[in-house]
Amino acid sequence: MEVADVNKDNVTLKWQAPVTDGGSDVTEYVVEMKSAKDTEFAVVGEVQPNTPFYTARDLTEGQNYEFRVSAKNVIGLSKEPAELDSPVTTRAKVTQGRLSSLLLAYYTYSSSTTEWYVLHLSFLSCQSSSENIWQSTRSNPRLCHSKVRKATPYKTTKQHKQHQ
Repeated sequence: MEVADVNKDNVTLKWQAPVTDGGSDVTEYVVEMKSAKDTEFAVVGEVQPNTPFYTARDLTEGQNYEFRVSAKNVIGLSKEPAELDSPVTTRAKVTQGRLSSLLLAYYTYSSSTTEWYVLHLSFLSCQSSSENIWQSTRSNPRLCHSKVRKATPYKTTKQHKQHQ
């Protein structure tokens, strides 16, 4: 069994049919869940044998949940339910985005002047290779290769008044 998707208020699980069915076809799968505050598993769903997935809904964001799935046939439930290795924490989904531009600003200061620099970088898609841009996808950062289309520098200098 594995987690197919996690969102702030639901978890989708998927699994494979059991290796052995005890001599009788699986008639349904029974899905059980337990939150961190619960002491026992409770049945949250029953699905047909041709539907090896289930979405637990109306969960609490940031909460840990444990799941297990048992195959059922005319003889009864499987002796050993399929379980996840660790609890699942519901969390808001992070969508993958594409960096199209970036504005960098910095300044230098001396006793006589302050110089402001702004560099506006405009990027092509992440499918080119040239400049390296860090991009975060879900919780795993990855290096995205992107080509700088345009780099526009701006410089402003401000003279300081001399005190006498």
